[in-house]
Amino acid sequence: MADRLFGVQRHERLLSELRRSGSVRVAALARELGVSELTIRRDIAALASRNLVTRVHGGATLPRDAPRAARPARTRFTVGMVVPSLDFSWPPIVAGARAAAAALGVTLRLRGSAGDPEEDRRQITGLAGEVHGLLLAPALDAAMAGWIGRLPVPAVLVEREPSRWTATPRQLEWVRCDHALGAEIAVHHLHERGHRRIGLALGSDASHASHAPDTPGTPSSPHTPHAPGTPSSPHTPHAPGTPSSPHTPHAPGTPSSPHTPHAPGTPSSPHTPHAPGTPGTPGTPHTPGTPGTPHAPDAPAGQLRAGWRAACAELGVDGPILAGGTVRDLLAEVRRAGLTALVVHGEPDAAAVARGCAEHGVVIPGDLALIAYDDDTAHLAEPALTAVRPPRHHVGRLAVELIVSRLLDGDRRPSQRVLVAPELVERHSSRAVRF
Repeated sequence: MADRLFGVQRHERLLSELRRSGSVRVAALARELGVSELTIRRDIAALASRNLVTRVHGGATLPRDAPRAARPARTRFTVGMVVPSLDFSWPPIVAGARAAAAALGVTLRLRGSAGDPEEDRRQITGLAGEVHGLLLAPALDAAMAGWIGRLPVPAVLVEREPSRWTATPRQLEWVRCDHALGAEIAVHHLHERGHRRIGLALGSDASHASHAPDTPGTPSSPHTPHAPGTPSSPHTPHAPGTPSSPHTPHAPGTPSSPHTPHAPGTPSSPHTPHAPGTPGTPGTPHTPGTPGTPHAPDAPAGQLRAGWRAACAELGVDGPILAGGTVRDLLAEVRRAGLTALVVHGEPDAAAVARGCAEHGVVIPGDLALIAYDDDTAHLAEPALTAVRPPRHHVGRLAVELIVSRLLDGDRRPSQRVLVAPELVERHSSRAVRF
């Protein structure tokens, strides 16, 4: 019946979903209703003209002053959120956080920072005296981690991972996408389709990095061991809506916190150190603020490298990591290396590679299979690109649930560090071909 819905019915379904979750994706709604994505875009445009929705890249959100569906009575909690950008990969994370805050009756105060440590500290300091808890994505080094661990209110890192052990009174909590696993998923997908020479091209990481990402250099061997403790093995995908860690199991919705909440009387206690083997063991040293301090890479590029090398070594695949440059340079390197498949970090870069292939007579997937790492616009490329989809909306939801649980239950649960598994969406660009 979904394919027979009239326009008014579709509009009502779209608005209902917006009131429930705070945002909708064109591709997901089109699949659910059995109509084309163009139809959904037209529906969104019609509703936006009446100021009922706000159009965003790949979907829509509710206007700021729009009423939501029956909201629970507000709790006493106000949570601050500081992110390095309100563009790039952050809108779905923020949308997920807002949806969870609305569902839990929490007031969310959002601030944007420039990703500079001093600006991060200024924004965080300004919020810390006004809120009960914080969600943070700072430029992270040992000094910043120690400073956050001594804030007067509890904090959860979002898309950031400090060292496995931090020199703080209480071990820091975090939630992020498991980008290393995303790289492994891509390699295994291509290997199953017969590819044995697969390249990884790393694009700009400015929207994610908590420190300057490694500069891709000459192709790397797939057999180079990854940094100890760097997440590379698959994890069980996190159950939707349950703030649970793949490392330290806990009862769904059972919060706890290491800090004394801003509101008087709320219990508090130090974190229990997380279980051995949790990703985040010190890796390659970097020097933002405290030279020589070891930290695990927490920009997606570093995590992708770790997962990539682990998967290539496991499968015996020749998997060079290609240097940055123009599309022409990249395709020349692909030819020199004899690659039959390529994974590109960043949809704009992947789409540019697809256009470059068309201009240079490289057939996708016949001559070169192509996978994008990210999935907001990959379906619009020509041909439609297979993509690894990081669950950013869910990361935002989990971050809010985790900080609220910490405020509610204090020390009644251990510290948690949550990895959320990406998924692969297969499209034309990686279909099996004849070799």
